[in-house]
Amino acid sequence: MANSGGFERFFLESPGDKDSIPDIWSSLSSFGDWKFLEGTETIIRRIITNLFIPRGSYVFDPELGSNIHKFIFEQADTITLTNITEEVRRVVDQNKGDVDITFNIQFFKNQKGFRINLLINTNGRVKKVPLDINETLLRVD
Repeated sequence: MANSGGFERFFLESPGDKDSIPDIWSSLSSFGDWKFLEGTETIIRRIITNLFIPRGSYVFDPELGSNIHKFIFEQADTITLTNITEEVRRVVDQNKGDVDITFNIQFFKNQKGFRINLLINTNGRVKKVPLDINETLLRVD
């Protein structure tokens, strides 16, 4: 791999577990470097990203993303809960790898939208990642 370039070279030369799925988060560390993600953090970031990408918006991969944005203004009932659950489960199953991830969904009481609580269990440690899905997701500034 002497002729490796770009991201492949970056991943090969970066410290960390070479067996895990690496990724780069598009924000800077305190040292001015791109944040390098690996392991569970990579999986969490991919799930979040795919939940917020409107499904079908990427021409080369029409299954990428989700339709959760369509449920923000729907009634907080069992039908909507079932539809949201199916969308989240599809995205989680596509991205979780061998990590144990469960989730629950809670409708907001005083505003339109809902919260997705991702529960990531890694080696007996559970990390909760709350994602608020509301009208700010649809705002274009």
